[in-house]
Amino acid sequence: MILEGPSIKDQAYQPSSPAALSLAQLLKFNSVKHARKQLDKSTDVRHRLEQETPMAIYVGLELHAESREKELVEKLFQLGVSISYDRVLQISTDMGNSVCQLYRMEQVVCQPNLKQNLLTTSAVDNIDVNKSSTTAKVNFHGTGISLFQHPAPGEGTGREKIILSGAGGMKKLGHLPNYYTNVPPVQSSVRGSAVPDVGLTSLAREQKPKSNDNNDEGLEHVREHIKNNGPAPRAENISWAAYHAHELPQSTRPIAVTALLPPFHESAYAVAMIKHSMDVIMSVVQHVNESWTNSSHRHGSAIICDGKRDPVEMAREVW
Repeated sequence: MILEGPSIKDQAYQPSSPAALSLAQLLKFNSVKHARKQLDKSTDVRHRLEQETPMAIYVGLELHAESREKELVEKLFQLGVSISYDRVLQISTDMGNSVCQLYRMEQVVCQPNLKQNLLTTSAVDNIDVNKSSTTAKVNFHGTGISLFQHPAPGEGTGREKIILSGAGGMKKLGHLPNYYTNVPPVQSSVRGSAVPDVGLTSLAREQKPKSNDNNDEGLEHVREHIKNNGPAPRAENISWAAYHAHELPQSTRPIAVTALLPPFHESAYAVAMIKHSMDVIMSVVQHVNESWTNSSHRHGSAIICDGKRDPVEMAREVW
């Protein structure tokens, strides 16, 4: 009534506005059964966990994720808009511990957002995070493993959702499984390993894609544009890539599913790290595509490594 007027006729056929829902959540978050007695000059504000609303939790987690500023979260907490900084750390730790518990149950480090029965590709690269702010304390140099799933319309099965344990007061994050964090040494010698022969099949002339015709059409498009608009083309589709992208059939594709596994402190240039990355990726792919592995479908995972030639190529040749 305060936001949209006193007319009941207009409010009966209109959904509640986001502002009204936000104000209602803030009222519930800050409401108390009895007024607190000010026995001292303390300005601490306490909220019951049962009174927490999605908006207050979202504001606190979003501010912490974007800024990492404790003072900013505490200021909004004092204003009654967000949860406290300690509560943010408690929820973040609870989420991390729940994910680690899922890793132990499934016996594989597989991010919960990955779906089942989808083509999965991966990338292994070095991670270099240098201090870029006044509050940063340490640098990080290690290896990161990224997984990408490419769904088609109607493909992919969601996995079980994570349920937070709800153990209050926990601010210490649990450890990852040892089979993931421990990088085993490489015992076999890869120096001088012979590369196996690979047979290549050349396409016949009539089987090759007819790309020259498309190139001619693109050049004709550029010529016509220069002829009509002068020697300085400024059309949106004047470049080769833009023209051919515009000529492709328009189709709506599902968004790819991406996941970054917990990083390693080991260098990406080490052969042992590349070998361990291959094992981790294989275990994840087999876990999310278990039904394909046990059936007649043949599937695999493509791994892209960006690093020096020696460890990457030697690991690929041997394993």
